[in-house]
Amino acid sequence: MTYIGLSPPNTFTKSTSQTFTGNGSTTDFTLQTRVASPEDLEVFVSNVQQQPTESYTIGSDGVTMTFSEAPPSGTFYVIYRTVAQQAGTDTGASRLGENNTFTGTQTFNADVSFPDNVKAKFGTGNDLEIYHSGTASFISDTGTGNLRLTTNKLNVMNANNDSDMIKATEGGQVKLYNDGNEKLATLGAGIKITGSLDMNGGEVILDADGDTSITADTDDQIDIKIGGTDEVTLSSSGVVINEGGNDRDFRIESNSKANMFCVDAGNDSVIIGHNAKITAVGNLDANLQLISGNAQPSLDILCFSDNANHRGQVTFSKSANDTIGTGTAVGTSDLVGDIVWGVHDGTDFANEIAFIRGAVDSTGVGANDTGGMLQFGTSSDGNNSGTERMRIDEDGNIIANANTSTDTVIYDNASGSHGPILHAEFRVDIARSATMMSLNSTTSSSSSYVDFRRAGGSIGSISHNSASTVSYNAFTGSHWGRLLDNSKPTILKGTVLETIDEMCDWYEVEFTIPEVKYVDGDAIPKDKKVGDVIKEEQVKKYLVPLEDIVDKKVGEDFTFTYKDGVEYTGTLKLEDEEKHSKCKVSDTADSKRVYGVFFSWDGEDDGYNDMYVAGLGTYVVRVHKDVTVESGDLLVSNGDGTAKKQSDDIIRTKTIGKVLTNIKQETYSDGSYTVPCALYCG
Repeated sequence: MTYIGLSPPNTFTKSTSQTFTGNGSTTDFTLQTRVASPEDLEVFVSNVQQQPTESYTIGSDGVTMTFSEAPPSGTFYVIYRTVAQQAGTDTGASRLGENNTFTGTQTFNADVSFPDNVKAKFGTGNDLEIYHSGTASFISDTGTGNLRLTTNKLNVMNANNDSDMIKATEGGQVKLYNDGNEKLATLGAGIKITGSLDMNGGEVILDADGDTSITADTDDQIDIKIGGTDEVTLSSSGVVINEGGNDRDFRIESNSKANMFCVDAGNDSVIIGHNAKITAVGNLDANLQLISGNAQPSLDILCFSDNANHRGQVTFSKSANDTIGTGTAVGTSDLVGDIVWGVHDGTDFANEIAFIRGAVDSTGVGANDTGGMLQFGTSSDGNNSGTERMRIDEDGNIIANANTSTDTVIYDNASGSHGPILHAEFRVDIARSATMMSLNSTTSSSSSYVDFRRAGGSIGSISHNSASTVSYNAFTGSHWGRLLDNSKPTILKGTVLETIDEMCDWYEVEFTIPEVKYVDGDAIPKDKKVGDVIKEEQVKKYLVPLEDIVDKKVGEDFTFTYKDGVEYTGTLKLEDEEKHSKCKVSDTADSKRVYGVFFSWDGEDDGYNDMYVAGLGTYVVRVHKDVTVESGDLLVSNGDGTAKKQSDDIIRTKTIGKVLTNIKQETYSDGSYTVPCALYCG
């Protein structure tokens, strides 16, 4: 019969329904079959049919149904209307009913969806299947022949299509990727691996007859075999070369040296710079030698660290046991380590000229009680071995020219703890006790204890004579002084000074530098651990410049930046001082407050303009220009910084000193001049 539009279907179709459960809040529901528009459904909520488009809509995916208002709690259902057309072009709605057979070319303008375990089958016998099981996707070739992918360029990507997994190019490389990173690629001459290669214990054969190889057939161990014998073994316990213990040397060449590094297997030695061991000083069986020809061999130990405790280190250690790894306490006076200097005498190198030796001190060894000493030696003419010339013992005593302890070389052991001892043909023993340091001269005739020199010339000394009288030679005694305002004007040498009623004061802050311990991230020595102390707590004093005191008072907190660049807070204190008063240029004639004469400024840039005031011994005094003096005259203040003659020859409280000679030493621009005097006001 005639009809308008498409041909009606040749068979009856049936509607399909789907039930949903509402909860009063959900508006989106997923259809089991794709539809093209809301009119392809009949929707019943609480048995009331809903208006398409107004009550519900269909999403672009064809399976999302969205209500304008959430269905109430309970079940509701939809009916899929019968497919009204069967054209050659599928509009996107799923075909309904039972199996559908397409006899012509079908064109789909939207997605074709297959639920889990629904297969797309190809071939007369369904030889090829493509489907998703719900947990994995499958391309299954179960029939006749091979599964072939024919292309001139293959690229397998990840699910997001943004990362390569496999690339294959016709006539070129095949590349495999891990997480987008190339790991293996074929080459014209082999393969290229980027990263690690897991052989799983297999063997890499390197020569034609198969007896030279690299294998990992032992767990956690790599063996390099040459001629079927393991020559190099790498394992978690270390790297072993020449594992068989054969006489096979190991040699490394550098750019210009054929024997930059050599293991001399036959002599059990390691040599740098040569191919065999050379017998040197003492004929010792050296295990390591640094040898150089026509060059200077050297060893540098360089440390790069911002940690003040890190440093280069050479360590000598000893256990009194022949078994390596077994610790036994060393004995008294055991030798521990030497640094030796030797020379070749035309016959051999067995000639020692000097040494520094570390040894156990004579007081013995106990748990965490290992007193040590350093011995210094040289060889004398006619000998080829060193003799000890000096030692530093466990108490810090320095003993020269006596290879024994302080008890046997010091004259007066009753003086207390021994200090440095210098022992020679004309010896001086310097000893100290808790309250005293003494100089001990052993000659009975006149002799100098101390010789003070300037630019090579003697300017003073401390000596004694045969009657045991000590003399301080070329002596001028001075003491501290300071002007009231801490100023530093030009004061002429020998100017007369007098005291004022104010003491010299030096302020200091007492503070604590806290202890420092190892923390995570530090470079910690092997014998230390996190929490061990690097530096002990230190209580220190810092001289505070006078200008920084301002209105601070003794006993108050004072914050400052120490010389290490760190800011600390401590307690402000006055230095212990009970005898030095401040002074001024004498402005009172015949003053009884004369303090002495100006010697010099102290020169320290510490914020205190202190001066030296000469008051005892011999020094020059500045005399007024109108005063003429002669030897023996007593001098007093003239009231202007210069001196004048005292009216009598009795030493009084106002007396500065006595003129030794009227020979002028220096004349100043105001006409005043200096003469040598013996000072009495100190």
